[in-house]
Amino acid sequence: MRWFTHLLFTGLLLGQITLSEEDAISLSNNILHLQFQIDSLSKIVLYQEDLIDIYKTKSTADDSVIIMYGTQVDLLEDDNELLKKKVKLVKPSWYENKWLYFTYGAGIIGIPSYYVGKGIKLVK
Repeated sequence: MRWFTHLLFTGLLLGQITLSEEDAISLSNNILHLQFQIDSLSKIVLYQEDLIDIYKTKSTADDSVIIMYGTQVDLLEDDNELLKKKVKLVKPSWYENKWLYFTYGAGIIGIPSYYVGKGIKLVK
């Protein structure tokens, strides 16, 4: 067992790899690039979560508008039914006929003018 631990420690100490300066710089540049990508992706995720919240509020507002339009349509249909009933109740009577009023007017104007014309002929 003792040999096993010595072998393990010597293997770990001798098995390390050292990077050249160019490899270390490229590795650090890759790490910076990946960190930038992670930051930009996290910003995109935050923006998308904000958009999701905005869309949820808009959808609830749209749903409430649809419900209001439905109630408005129902109220207009009820109003239409009430107006139909009102029309049935307020039908004009026989003496509210426009032709009857026309003949009354024609008679009021025509009969006296006829007799005035006859009277003028009698005077001549």
